[in-house]
Amino acid sequence: KGEEAAEREVLVVGLAGGVLPRFIGRYFGAHVTAVELDPVVCDFAGRYLGFKPSESLSVVTAEGMEYIRGCKDGRWDIAILDVNAQSPDNPLEAPPEEFVTKEALAHLARVTEGGGVAVINMLCSDEALFDTIISRVQDAFHGTVCTLRGIEEDADENCVVFAVNRHDPSWPPPLKVLQERVEKLENAVPQLKQFGLSTRMNDQWRVVTRHRSKKK
Repeated sequence: KGEEAAEREVLVVGLAGGVLPRFIGRYFGAHVTAVELDPVVCDFAGRYLGFKPSESLSVVTAEGMEYIRGCKDGRWDIAILDVNAQSPDNPLEAPPEEFVTKEALAHLARVTEGGGVAVINMLCSDEALFDTIISRVQDAFHGTVCTLRGIEEDADENCVVFAVNRHDPSWPPPLKVLQERVEKLENAVPQLKQFGLSTRMNDQWRVVTRHRSKKK
């Protein structure tokens, strides 16, 4: 959606220290709205971590899923779920289960309709549950999603899920094209190089179709 980054509207559910919303607002010129349930977290981020709302960065104290339900259709160009379940005994540590039900994902698709992107930071130790959630995301977002997930033996279960809300047979582009775009972004924003994304994509990027998961 939006041809220019300055025109993009980004939703981040889960404030934590405010690093992600600040980073997006600062380096990508988008308007970011961060939604955080706990006012103590908001206060801590502002008091100790230098987080400050601005014209391009808004903070809403609300329950994340309730907020999404109240958004109009196509409200967000990018919607990011970056919130923990706060239940270490649950195999799904992030996001909370209520964010990845069929009903919740239908709302996430609704508020990003028209070509928006949903990004879900998922931490799940149960492979069957992981596959179920991926299938639900596929149902909501036209069948194909992409994941960035460590495959090393000592890697944790963290996975970033990307879903584009449009019917587009050319999406996602080939891995090489994506890597070139990421490298260009890393050169423009040197702080990104510490994460080694362009290199990690060789082993960790997967295109998940209806029938199988594959590199592309």
